[in-house]
Amino acid sequence: MALFAYGITGAQLSDSLVSYDFNTQLYDTVLPVTFDETLLFDYTGSSSGSLGNVATLSLTPPIDSLFIGSDFGWPQATHNSFSMEDYPMRTVATMAYYKNDTLTYGNTYTMVSNSFALGTINTLYSNPLSNLEIRADSMFLLPAFDDSLPNPVLSGSRVSKVYFDIDVMRGQLGTSACLIKLEDPIGVDLGWIGMAYAKDDSYYSGKVFHKFSYPVYSCYTDSLMSYMDGEQMYNYGLVSNFSSNQIGVASVEALGNLGQSGSSMIYTDLGDYYTLLIHKFCGGYGHERIKASIFYSFKNVMDNHLGTPEVLRSESKAVKLFPNPCSTVLTVINNESNAPIDKIVIQTVTGQVIMHFEPNMKRINLNVSTLSQGVYLMTTEIDNKQISKRFVVY
Repeated sequence: MALFAYGITGAQLSDSLVSYDFNTQLYDTVLPVTFDETLLFDYTGSSSGSLGNVATLSLTPPIDSLFIGSDFGWPQATHNSFSMEDYPMRTVATMAYYKNDTLTYGNTYTMVSNSFALGTINTLYSNPLSNLEIRADSMFLLPAFDDSLPNPVLSGSRVSKVYFDIDVMRGQLGTSACLIKLEDPIGVDLGWIGMAYAKDDSYYSGKVFHKFSYPVYSCYTDSLMSYMDGEQMYNYGLVSNFSSNQIGVASVEALGNLGQSGSSMIYTDLGDYYTLLIHKFCGGYGHERIKASIFYSFKNVMDNHLGTPEVLRSESKAVKLFPNPCSTVLTVINNESNAPIDKIVIQTVTGQVIMHFEPNMKRINLNVSTLSQGVYLMTTEIDNKQISKRFVVY
């Protein structure tokens, strides 16, 4: 009876979510919200961000280099056809995982708002149905990662929280989609892809879908399924394989590869951009449908759980670090006034102070080439005000 109190025809409750906070290392729950289950389609908005430079994606399927028996092309290096700094290529990211003083890269995420990215839960847990030990002490999202290097032009962000279906916590097979919350709203500059769901299979018919992902070399015997590790790949075409839970490509050659977990199938009419499908299954290029129940749970989080990153957005811009990630020299600048930076303290993620400076200048170049690969916390003091930001050394 409570459902109909909302006055919505066909009212239904969305999925309940679990959140994990990297700062506190604690789990929490997010209650479901009500949505109209009679709606056949809904989506969130997309944005090309302040950087502009929108690439033109084809609205017609490819005619060569196809998976056998399909209208979907083999992946090719994205940088062969597009600039990695253009939209929407720059909205697709890989993850840097930092655990026990070891830095590794892998898996694919897509920006779906200024402070959130979409992926799958198996990219965070080695076996989410039986072992909920998260695979990293901290994680850093790296947009347009390519040639095994972070992009020197585009800033990434540390992950602060992850949200996923509560059924996974219960050891049940719920949706594998997960939402990660970023400390910095990098989507304001990069832009983002919207998120959508469509109940009717006919919605997908004849539409060209675009896929950006980070596949890595695997044990497949076909050399075409062997990729350069750390290189963003792009392919597109028509989907042709439908079931109640997934959509893919009906070809024996269309096999998902390591690193592609979490990547999206993106649709665009060159006006709106949104993802309806998340890569999970190996065979048939299987992509899990974004269903209404998880769509509205994630939309609720994006609309109402912004928290600290958005509240402190103006403050976070007061100090600029670039390039971030970096390997040799990190530039630190007071970005909002002429006041000098009085102190700089650099710590590891475990709190160990490894560098301390009193530059007394507005801008300083720091040599970080002696630091090990990993995520670090920098605290600056300007006019007795402390501002903390994270950066990655690769």
